[in-house]
Amino acid sequence: MTPPIRPEVDPLDALKALKRQANPDENDPLAQLKALKGPQQHDYHAEYASGALKQRMDAANARDAANLADEQASGEAVGPVAAFGHSLAATGANIAQGIPGMEAVQAGARSLVRGEPYRESLQDIRSATGKIPGKLAVAERVAGAVPLATFLPGSPVAGGAIIGAAEGALSADPDQSIGQRAGKAVTGGVIGGALGKAGEVAVNGVRAMVTKGAAKNLVARQAARAASAKVKYAKALQEGRNAEATDAVKEFLHDTGIEEIVDELKQTRPFQTVAHDGPEMLDAVYKVLSDRSASLKRGLDAVTPNRPNIGRFRLQDTKAAQGQLLDAMTGSPAAPGPMPSYGAAVEDYAKRSGDIEGVQRGYEALRLRLRDQLPTSKNLLRKSPEALQEWAKGASESQRRAAAQGALGAVKAEASAKPIRSLLGVRPAMKLGSVLRDAQDPTQEAIDRFLNVILLGANAARQP
Repeated sequence: MTPPIRPEVDPLDALKALKRQANPDENDPLAQLKALKGPQQHDYHAEYASGALKQRMDAANARDAANLADEQASGEAVGPVAAFGHSLAATGANIAQGIPGMEAVQAGARSLVRGEPYRESLQDIRSATGKIPGKLAVAERVAGAVPLATFLPGSPVAGGAIIGAAEGALSADPDQSIGQRAGKAVTGGVIGGALGKAGEVAVNGVRAMVTKGAAKNLVARQAARAASAKVKYAKALQEGRNAEATDAVKEFLHDTGIEEIVDELKQTRPFQTVAHDGPEMLDAVYKVLSDRSASLKRGLDAVTPNRPNIGRFRLQDTKAAQGQLLDAMTGSPAAPGPMPSYGAAVEDYAKRSGDIEGVQRGYEALRLRLRDQLPTSKNLLRKSPEALQEWAKGASESQRRAAAQGALGAVKAEASAKPIRSLLGVRPAMKLGSVLRDAQDPTQEAIDRFLNVILLGANAARQP
């Protein structure tokens, strides 16, 4: 067999030669060493010395922190509009959390809507609201809690108890058992009620100390009533002396019942020489009718009134006669009577008398509370808490304020007369709030609202 003919130039050698021409450093040992060492390294020392490294690292850290915050908040990058929406939602949630139990409601609603675990929803809400600065967060929660005061009971004791119990029972913490919630609700209710009572006693104690004593108040009011009546009735009588009796006055005096009153008055020495239609006689007739009206009313106010039906009819007739005589004396702008200002004098006297009655009722009500005894059957319709409440429904604002002054004056009198037994007025001041609420004192209503606002605000501020 003939052996293969070997070419003069080996193809493999020719290929290697071409490769060496394309890469002349292949057989260079220094070039191979550099190739093994890799590309030239960055000179960090020079970058550090120039300060460029610090700037580059700060920028990178800032980007990482921003990205991490966005990922924690929403899991994705957000634009400025979406970021503002998230901030607004967090603010709204934080404001609402001023109401006890609202954080649990928010977490529960978010869990239902998004279909995620309650604990995860709560964590997301707290993560969002936690970004609000501390003082601003407190102010927002307080602002959210304040409107709730309009729905709380008037008494700050009840209001504080409700706030404390709700805060303990409606905690958003999912790890609390029913027993733990019940215990915190009881503890919170007791503490809240005690704080409400302490605030009420402190405010009313100050009010009592700056109020006139009940006795001094009554004496001053009676003196003011007498002085005012003297001036106003004198003015009306002088008007009557300068005028003639009108037909309305004469017609009224011809009534059989009124003629009997006039005849009875004429038999007394002060009226023997007074004309039967003169202003002094008209004034006296009106006051006799007023006395009869008051006497009939006292009889009907008794626990077991004697002949109540005829008494009621007589009272209605007497009041009608009073009104008829008053209209005849004062007249109208088109046809004035002989004594136009007499109605104002009557109204002023009645108002001042009602205020005096209010002082007496308030004083007696607190005095009865301090005894810690039930009222007698005779006083049930006048001095019991229910009687004071019923009286206040038809009383004017000035009468209700006068009743409050009477109760406050009783506290001051008790503290002065029995400083040790009354604990310097603390004991009667503790009874005062309920009396003032029974009397519907406008100032006490404002104080109750103010204290409930303080309790709500303090509870909202202490939330983490």
